[in-house]
Amino acid sequence: MAEVPRASQYSAPRAVINRRIPKQFPLQTLSRFQPLPRLPGGPVRIFLDHGEAYGNLGDDAMLIAAHRRILAALGEVEFIVPCRGGGRLPALSNTQFIESARLAIPEAIGRLKRFHWIGWLGRLRQPYLQERWVARRERLLSGSSGWQVTTEALSRSDALYAVGCGNMNDIAPHVTLLYRSALYRAARHRGVPIITSSQGVGPLRHRWSQAVASRICACSSHFSLRAPLAPIDEGSRMDRVGRAPVVGDEAYFLPAAGEAQWARLLQGHGVRPGSPYLVIHYRAADYVGDIGSPLEALAEGLRHLAFDGHHVFVPMSVRGHSGSDVAVGEKLRTLLGKSVRFANIEPLQDPSLAKALVWRSSGVVALSYHLQVFALSGAIPFVILTQGRYYFPKASGMRLLAGTKTPLLDLSIPEAATARVVLAGWMAGRAAQIADLRASQRRIEPINTMPVEALLHHLHFYDKSNKRIQHEDG
Repeated sequence: MAEVPRASQYSAPRAVINRRIPKQFPLQTLSRFQPLPRLPGGPVRIFLDHGEAYGNLGDDAMLIAAHRRILAALGEVEFIVPCRGGGRLPALSNTQFIESARLAIPEAIGRLKRFHWIGWLGRLRQPYLQERWVARRERLLSGSSGWQVTTEALSRSDALYAVGCGNMNDIAPHVTLLYRSALYRAARHRGVPIITSSQGVGPLRHRWSQAVASRICACSSHFSLRAPLAPIDEGSRMDRVGRAPVVGDEAYFLPAAGEAQWARLLQGHGVRPGSPYLVIHYRAADYVGDIGSPLEALAEGLRHLAFDGHHVFVPMSVRGHSGSDVAVGEKLRTLLGKSVRFANIEPLQDPSLAKALVWRSSGVVALSYHLQVFALSGAIPFVILTQGRYYFPKASGMRLLAGTKTPLLDLSIPEAATARVVLAGWMAGRAAQIADLRASQRRIEPINTMPVEALLHHLHFYDKSNKRIQHEDG
């Protein structure tokens, strides 16, 4: 479990950050994790904001990849990472874990309730209006110990790097989006540059949530998307977000685990290394909806697939809000019956193992966005599964990113016949899809390092003594 250190454990802030870095450097330097020359003046301190979706391998993959890339680019870095009590995060070097401030807004509302809804707050009946009103007033948040620790950490940070995540939507609790807006506003008031990397945006149905997303984009020194916006999220209020560069996912360059680890994992589940297998994934969660009929349709499609090999179910959520995917794997095993060789992998702690399973597979059929990202990064043919409003923007963005040869199977309307046709067509056209994925790789890989390049740029021209971004001429 990650330890939450006291605020007093921070070292004293440095007065000036104005380091000399090369103005030009090869894009592949960062993707291969070759360190640049050490910058003079001691380590840089980076506040790493992340999705805080504990127990989710996709979120862990993005956090690990961002940490690794920044460390490789800057050489010597001190990271500050927020963590809720009881939450588990990957082991990260050069990192201090601090108390998360994500509950600062509801805690502030709770304090105001005890004072009979002072001022305007008493007139706001909708919960999101109350949360939005409080989120705009930092003095109300300062009563939270988490917020105090966070703002102190921001004051002593050289940059805030927002790790790619998919919670910029209005399906997650309103307070999640509003907390990010409040955090970035606090960083900006303290003169800290904000690099918002590889964000998954949508669905955003409400005007207020679209406005908050646009403010987060405007507040950022650099803002990038991991995939194009879905058509449902395009509109005048989203123009600023929609114009942001699309750079692919944060975890695209995450290294895969070694062959020995991969082989031990498969052998432990009765799969002989070297034999063909498909990676399968599905999930049961409140943001997915009822999966009874969709899972039956998926099982029908897989059962009739002309594939002589194992079906390996890879759980990507093992605890927390999304629950455990392992139980879904057992349901799918029951539906498939004994005619299909099925292995339900134990909960993994290391996302690089999940990537190794994908890279050495014959194909992927997955609801998980990051299993799709792993497949794209290795040019492994895959099928995009989707169900419900939360997954549709992810699926739409991935389809635009991966190319038209990548099939999309929408199980919101579960039809066994459709599943059979889509999966059979995919199996027959995998060779053409591989060529399409390689073309997509050539588009993504040169720009995937853009957020880290932006971080280097803003550290170079950032002068903390006068709280402003310096221009090149001064």
